[in-house]
Amino acid sequence: MYDGLPWPRDDVIERSHRATLPLFTPRGRRKPELVGCSVGARRGSEFFLFTARHVVVDLGMTDFLVWTPGAWIPANGRIVRTKSDSVGRDPFDAAVIALDPAAANRHLHDHALTAQDFDLPETATSGHVMQLVGYPGGEVREEDNRTLTPTFYQWTGVAAGPPAYAKRGRAPSRHCLIEFDRSKAVHDTKGRWNGPNLNGASGAGMWRVLRQAEAAGRHRSALLNAIFTEYEGRTLIGTRIGAHLGLVHKHFPPSSTGD
Repeated sequence: MYDGLPWPRDDVIERSHRATLPLFTPRGRRKPELVGCSVGARRGSEFFLFTARHVVVDLGMTDFLVWTPGAWIPANGRIVRTKSDSVGRDPFDAAVIALDPAAANRHLHDHALTAQDFDLPETATSGHVMQLVGYPGGEVREEDNRTLTPTFYQWTGVAAGPPAYAKRGRAPSRHCLIEFDRSKAVHDTKGRWNGPNLNGASGAGMWRVLRQAEAAGRHRSALLNAIFTEYEGRTLIGTRIGAHLGLVHKHFPPSSTGD
């Protein structure tokens, strides 16, 4: 299932890494705590973070810190999320944070995704090469100058087939399932590495690596297909990006900003 996959190109890893932004919760005088991930996106002059609903709940939906290389973004943007059903379950587990444009730094301006980066309609089918790039919560190192630096990992797998969806009661129209091997990850400095626990990586992007012909036509090497929410054994589970774009369309229509 996994061992025969081609290793993703460096440009795929680099692009998905730069668009992925760890989320921390402030802790007063103590070190901020990594609670999850997000993927930066922009529409004109507006900036959004796509993440998982349960990450937002963990943040308490108040102030939070967004880590970018070399700079923190203190942000308390408006947060919208998908709703729970009558028994308290949220099948989408999706949330969008609308950032104050003044908080967007150069990294966001340069690396936030645009409409051309989204996998719509979501076309990942069984056998497609997929990847997840995230920042596990236990992998935050402290430099000599007391600067916190999260460590990113990349996991590669293949899009699961219909039996995996049926087994877990998931719908391909709502979810993306990736079959992967957690022990075969890429560490940001050490290369191939035995991957850590994925706790803290919720909210990271699940990307479809494009085949050569499609990549040439789209001028992209990978498209964001889903936002990671959980894993079960050797299966990564995410919510298709359409749920997050739907939240943006519903709560932040372009006409409200003039863009």
